[in-house]
Amino acid sequence: MGFVTLDFRYLHPLKIVIPKVLPVSSSSTSDEFRKKVYTKFGDAGETSLLYGGRVSKNGLNTEAYGITDEAVSVMGLARAMTSNPRVNDLLRDLQRELFTIAAELATDPNKYELFQQHFKPVTEEMVKSLETAIDSLEEEFEMPKVFILPGGSQASAAIDFGTLRDSHR
Repeated sequence: MGFVTLDFRYLHPLKIVIPKVLPVSSSSTSDEFRKKVYTKFGDAGETSLLYGGRVSKNGLNTEAYGITDEAVSVMGLARAMTSNPRVNDLLRDLQRELFTIAAELATDPNKYELFQQHFKPVTEEMVKSLETAIDSLEEEFEMPKVFILPGGSQASAAIDFGTLRDSHR
């Protein structure tokens, strides 16, 4: 018997299904792990939380991590459309941090220790790092003083599309 690897690349906070993890032999490959995208149980207006538990799909946390997940996806679209390595790196870093935020929101507080084993929780350091990046960009680029029409480039249009208006409500 060898080691077990969980690949979180395919977790979708709105449709989390905890995988059935099987023992891995030394000859096994990561292709042997598959996550089910269905449960055959229906959802009765509820969704599964990371590491177990169920909550209403109408809950505030569910809405928050759903919106955050949408932002992560839109940033992926923008990354695929940009040829600027700096923008790509910045968006990738933001995706990772937003993914962490969504995962933290999708974790039952009683299972928080499990979350901490797989993710670095949101910290003040993360917030300060983001604020520093914003300050740096604002020093480098003059911020518009008027409303700007979306679509200056494909990548910026994707970001414009992904603006988190729902998170303001």
